[in-house]
Amino acid sequence: MAGSGLILAAATGAPYLTAEAVNGWIVVFAVGVLVCLSAMPFAIERRMRAGVAERDRRWERALLAWGAIAVAILLAGFLLGISAGWSGSSLAGATGLLITIEAALVVATLVVLLLSG
Repeated sequence: MAGSGLILAAATGAPYLTAEAVNGWIVVFAVGVLVCLSAMPFAIERRMRAGVAERDRRWERALLAWGAIAVAILLAGFLLGISAGWSGSSLAGATGLLITIEAALVVATLVVLLLSG
């Protein structure tokens, strides 16, 4: 979904994410990225079921892996956004901005989860 949204956003052209206009396909891309990021810990935990019997330990490891992946995605989005000057009228700038925001939300959620108990 995210890949299709990005390809179709590129095909329809600029502006992608500005105050005056928002490309509908970049919204599809944003939703797809958020769905992928949100589903990731469940997929990681499912893959660990055969190797780690204890449920709590499995989830702890899955959340740590999710956090590491989210930080890597955050850095990639940040670098992409910086390279395009965070411009919403360029595909790279809009993509970098959306990826950075969504990955930062995941990292912030994990930090709150860790600090709360």
